[in-house]
Amino acid sequence: MKRYIFAKLNTAGGGQDKQLSELIEITSLEEQNKNIYFIAFLDGKYANEFFNHKNLQPKLQMQRSEVLENLTKYSNNYFINTAGFKKLFG
Repeated sequence: MKRYIFAKLNTAGGGQDKQLSELIEITSLEEQNKNIYFIAFLDGKYANEFFNHKNLQPKLQMQRSEVLENLTKYSNNYFINTAGFKKLFG
């Protein structure tokens, strides 16, 4: 039986850096049980900028690279924005 662990990260306000640190942490989780999936949902304007990777500040580009590396390494982990959320659960 597949199980999904869902984490919603809201980037409104001044906590973007903290939220992206949590995103990096969630996407780096490793679970021995291959029926468990971690899904991180990042919403808000900042999330769209993060997905659109054009003209990112160096720190944000580094964080994005870490997330992509984690998603490649841990195939049961996912990162979605509002559009991905609607597609997944809509």
